[in-house]
Amino acid sequence: MQSRHPVHDDRITAMACFARHAAALVLAACACPFVSVAASTEADLEQGLPLLKTIAPATFDSPLSPVGPQAFDLERLADGSLLVANNEGLLRLLGTGSRTWSPLRGVVFAVSARADGTVFVGGVADLGYFERFGRDFVSLAPWAEKLGLPFGEFWVVLPGQPDTYFADRQRAYRWDGKAMSLVYAARGEIRKGAAIAGLAVILDPGAGLIALTGGTARRIDGSEALLEAGDCALIGADASIVSLCGDGALRFWSTQGLQRTVVLDAALASQLAQAHVMSLAVVEPQGYAVGTRTSGLFLLGAGGERVGRLSQSAGLDDIRIFDLLGLGTDGLWLARDYGLALVEWPGQVSRYDTAIGLPRVPFGVARAGGVMHFGTARGIYRLTSAENGFPAAVPHALSDEVLFDLEAAGPTLFAATRKGLYAVEDGSAQLLDPRLCYEILVHAGPPLRLLVVSDRDAWIMERGAAGWRSLGNLPIIRSEIRRIVEESPTAVWLSSRSARQLYRVSWPSVASAWSIDGARVEDLRSAAGAPADPIVPLKFPDGLAFAAAPGIFRFDAAAREFAPDAELTKLLPRERGEVRDALSIDADRVVVVQHDSYRMLHRSGGKWELLTTPLARIPRGASPRSLALEPDGTVWVATSDAIYRHRPRTQSALPSLPHPRIELARDTGEARELRADAAPLDLGVAPMRLSFRFSNAILLAAEQVRFRSRLTPLERHFSPWGATPLREFAYVPGGDYTLEVEARDVFDRVSAPTRVRLHLDAPWYQRTWAAVLAAAMLILGMAVVVRANDRRLRSRAAALEQLVRERTRALEEASVTDLLTGLRNRRYFDAAVQELQVGRNGVFAALIDVDHFKRINDTLGHDVGDRVLQKIASRLVQAAPRNSALFRWGGEEFLMLARPNVDGFDHVALACGLLDCIGRTPIATDAGETIAVTCSIGWEILLPRDGAALRDALRRADAHLYEAKRGGRNRAHGPGGAVCGGTETASD
Repeated sequence: MQSRHPVHDDRITAMACFARHAAALVLAACACPFVSVAASTEADLEQGLPLLKTIAPATFDSPLSPVGPQAFDLERLADGSLLVANNEGLLRLLGTGSRTWSPLRGVVFAVSARADGTVFVGGVADLGYFERFGRDFVSLAPWAEKLGLPFGEFWVVLPGQPDTYFADRQRAYRWDGKAMSLVYAARGEIRKGAAIAGLAVILDPGAGLIALTGGTARRIDGSEALLEAGDCALIGADASIVSLCGDGALRFWSTQGLQRTVVLDAALASQLAQAHVMSLAVVEPQGYAVGTRTSGLFLLGAGGERVGRLSQSAGLDDIRIFDLLGLGTDGLWLARDYGLALVEWPGQVSRYDTAIGLPRVPFGVARAGGVMHFGTARGIYRLTSAENGFPAAVPHALSDEVLFDLEAAGPTLFAATRKGLYAVEDGSAQLLDPRLCYEILVHAGPPLRLLVVSDRDAWIMERGAAGWRSLGNLPIIRSEIRRIVEESPTAVWLSSRSARQLYRVSWPSVASAWSIDGARVEDLRSAAGAPADPIVPLKFPDGLAFAAAPGIFRFDAAAREFAPDAELTKLLPRERGEVRDALSIDADRVVVVQHDSYRMLHRSGGKWELLTTPLARIPRGASPRSLALEPDGTVWVATSDAIYRHRPRTQSALPSLPHPRIELARDTGEARELRADAAPLDLGVAPMRLSFRFSNAILLAAEQVRFRSRLTPLERHFSPWGATPLREFAYVPGGDYTLEVEARDVFDRVSAPTRVRLHLDAPWYQRTWAAVLAAAMLILGMAVVVRANDRRLRSRAAALEQLVRERTRALEEASVTDLLTGLRNRRYFDAAVQELQVGRNGVFAALIDVDHFKRINDTLGHDVGDRVLQKIASRLVQAAPRNSALFRWGGEEFLMLARPNVDGFDHVALACGLLDCIGRTPIATDAGETIAVTCSIGWEILLPRDGAALRDALRRADAHLYEAKRGGRNRAHGPGGAVCGGTETASD
C-alpha cells in the first residue's frame, strides 16, 4: 500500500487531538458523481458506514411557513427538487433552498407527480392537484358530496395519464381529469400502493393486491398470499410490482400475477416481522432498502440477503421510517417520524468512525496480512465483521499509545508513537527504538529498512538475521522532521513546516541507497528561488512539486534551483487554501489536499486539468491527516474525526449541473420564482430595492454549492463566489436589466447561467415629458437667474459708481477745503475763479487779515491760534451776505467774494459790519481766558465792465489792506478812499 501523510499541526498536541470532539456523523456531498464504471456485485466486507445527513424540521420551519415533524411521503420532481408530504403541508427541497406550502390547509399523507409535471396530493378528507408549486391548487374534496361518500385519510396517490387513483383507508377513487368515481371498496385499511406503466396497484390487507385499470378493479392472481403476510411495503420497479412483507418473502408481481418469490433467511425474516415493514426502495445495483417502524433501515442485496442495517447503533437517530426514495447508485432519502435523512449507500465514499468503534483522531491506515488496520490516538485498531452488516473497529495493539504514523510490510505493522518505534505482528508489539518518532518510510529491500524521523533526528533501521538494529542518524539533521516524501529509489525529501526545514537525502546508486554511509544530505532552504515560507514536498506523477504561500514550485536538482510552476499554481490558487498533501493515483492522476477539500488533477497532452472526484464529497471542516492508496485503486483518507474510503469501481455517472433558480423576495416575506424564458418582469416604479434568492436542485452536498451573479448593465463583472444564496441591490433606477446567476458545485463544475429579464418603470420625474418640462423650467430658471444676476450686477455697478463719485467728491472736497476752518482754500479759489460771473451790481472782494496773530501764536501757543482762526471763520460765515463765498486765503488771512443782488448796495457798510463781527466780542480759549481780536480789511469792487480781471481787483484790495494796516489796523479801506473802523497803533 502506498501511503503518504501530511504534516501534523504542531500547535495541537497528541492529547489535545485525542480530546477533540468529532463532527456529526456525515454530511452528504454532491450529486451523483463521475465516470460510469460497472459496479461490482460481490459482497464488500469492508464497506464502511454510508454518508448520512439528517435534516431536522427546524431547518425549514418559520412562523410564516410552519413545518411539522413527520415526513410521510417523498417524490422526486422532474426539475431535480424533492417534494415531501408533511403533517403541516408540503415541503419542496431545492438543494440550496426550500419552500413550504399547505394546499390542503393541514396534513398531507401522500404526494405523487405525473410525467407532465402535475402533482397530486392527498390528506385528511381532502385531495387535489396543481401544476406549479404554490400556485392554482384544485381541490377535489367537493366530489365527496357529489358521490355521497365521506372522504377519509388519503395515504395512496397513484397518478397516471389520463387516470389518477386516490385511496383513503376504505375506498379507491378514479379521477379522469373531469370527474371522480368510486372504483373499489376495501375489506381492510388501504395504506400502500404502487404503479408501473399502465398499471396502478393498491394493497388491501383483506383481499390482496388490487389492480386498478380504467374504471375497474381486480385482484392480481396469487396475491391472496399477502393476507397473512403481516406488514407489507410496495414499490414499482421496471415492469414489476415488488412487495416485501413481514413473512420474509420478497415477491415480484406483473399484471398477470406472481412472477417469482425470494425467501429471506429465517433470522432476517424474524427481524423484519418484529420491525414492522413500512417502505421499500430499489438501491442499484446491490438490491433494496427496507424502512421499518421500529428498527430503522435494512439493506438487502439482489438475492434478498442482508448486507447492512442502519439503526441507532450505526448513526441513524430516528428509526421510524415512513417512506424511502431511491437515488439509483447514490443512495436514498428517508422520510422519518422526525425530519428527513439522506443516505449515500452503497455510496461513492464510505466512512469509518466512532459508530463502528473507531476512536477519534485517526492518523492513518495500513493493510497487513490482508486485514485493514487503523492508527489512532489510542493505538492500533483492525477491521472485523459486525452483526449489522458493517465492519467493526476493534483494538489490536498498543492501546495505550498515541500513534502518529502506521505503515506495513507484509504481515508486519510499523507504528510511530510518542514512546518510540514499534513493530507489530499478530497483535504483539516489539519496541524497536525508544525515541519519539513522527513518520516512517518503508524500503522493502532486501534487506527491509525503515527511514524514521522525529523531533530532532532522522535515522535508518534495518532488520537482519539477528533482529532489528539502527544503522545510525543521517548527518546534519538536528531539527524536527514531520514529513517524508520519496522522490526516487535513491532520493527522499524531509521537511518540517514548524521549523521551516527542507532536506534532500540522496545516494549515489540503488545499491548504496538507504544506508548511512554515502548518504548526501542537502539543506535546500538556501537554494536559489526557494520561497521564504514553509515548503511542502508533494509527489506528483511527473515528479516532485513543492507547495508554498506564493504557489507551486518545481526543483531543478542539477541547477539546485526552485522555479514557479504557473500551470499548477493556477489550478491550485492560494485563495482556495494551502496545499497540504498529494497522492498519485496512477501515471496521469493525482489527488491533492487543499485546506480541507480534495481535488483531483489529470494530466492530458502534457497539461494538467481538474477532474471530478468522489473524494470531494468528504465533509469539510475536518483536518486532513493522511492519504493512502491500495493496489486495486482504493483510496483511503484519514481526517481528524474519521477515515474515508473510495473504491473507483463503485463510481456512477455524474449528471449535468442544473441551472440555478432565481426568486425575487418581496417585502411581505413572499418569494416569486423567476422564469428564464419569460417576458421581462415588470417590477413597478423605480428606484427600488431588489432582493434575490438563488437555489439549485442539487440534493447531495447542497451546502457546498456556491453562486455568483451580475445585474447588467449596472455590473460588468460577476460577483465573487459566495456560499450565501442571497443578493441585494439597494437602489436600482428605472430601465431594462438582465440578472445572470451561475452555480458551482463541490467538483468545481460551473453551471450554465440562468438569465432573467427585469423592467423598472422610470418615475414620473425621469420620463420624457418630465425631462422636457424640466429642461424648459431649467432654461426659464436660468434666464431668471441670469436676469436677476444682471440686475444685481448693474445695481452693484451703480452703487460702486455712486460710491466712487462720493469718494471722489469727498477727496475733491478735502482737496479744496481748509481742514482747520472748514472754509474753501485757495486751491478751490483757483479752480472756481475760472467760472466766476460778475453780476450787474459787481463783485465785492475783501481781504481780511487778523491783527497781531503772530503775537497770539507766540504768547498763547498755536492751539489757541488755531482756536482763534476757527472762531473768526465762524463769525465771518455768520456775517457774510447771501451770494457770497469765504476762503482761507493763507495763514491768518481770509477772502470774501460777494455778489450784491440789489442796486445801490452799500459796500462800506458791509466792510464795517465785517470789522464789527470780528472785533466786537473777545474770543474765549479752552483755558477759560478771553482774547480781544481785531482785523484789517482791504476791499475792492469788480464791476461788469472790468470783465474777469478779478486778480487785478484782488491786488488792489491787497493794497487797500496794507493801507488799513498802516492806518492803524482794525480798519477797512476800499476804493475811492472809503474808510471805516477805529485805529490800532500797536505794531504787528
